[in-house]
Amino acid sequence: MKTSLDGLWHFTFEDRVMNWSQGMFQIFCPEDQRPMNLSGIHRLIHPLDKFKWELAINQASLGGSPSLFDSLMILPDGRNIWVRHTVKSFLKDGNPIGLEGICTDITDLKVMELERKIDLRFR
Repeated sequence: MKTSLDGLWHFTFEDRVMNWSQGMFQIFCPEDQRPMNLSGIHRLIHPLDKFKWELAINQASLGGSPSLFDSLMILPDGRNIWVRHTVKSFLKDGNPIGLEGICTDITDLKVMELERKIDLRFR
């Protein structure tokens, strides 16, 4: 089993720019070193999981508590990976001025969970 990979991102409402750590590039686009924006990430999320991203972004944009959720992602190269997202707002004078998050590739963990469920089911 490989070690999970973490990526950090930062987005400000004023300039609408999303900055990525090197880990984000390694998770989502190792060949293309251009960061996606929020809608670019949204496009990669499996249709059944998109509501989780939308809820987390909306909640954080309003200054709500941090969100943690898992989603299946369909990458531009066709690979499917599982990602654990943490999304929160950052504040200035008590008002949200942007969002930041952590994405962790948890594909190996999800595969092990599925294998365990299958194993238990057929015992």
